[in-house]
Amino acid sequence: MVISLGAHDFSDLTPGEPWTPDSLAVAYRTAYGEFLGNRRTRFLSSLPTGW
Repeated sequence: MVISLGAHDFSDLTPGEPWTPDSLAVAYRTAYGEFLGNRRTRFLSSLPTGW
């Protein structure tokens, strides 16, 4: 499995958004870490034994 981050994976902040640059970065890292953990759990559990 390959996960590629591109230009549209992170938004610029616009006026009126509730995020600060720091809180957005923390939320993004947290959500991305959870996403990767879920992918590892789902796909590694489907590997044949002996890997």
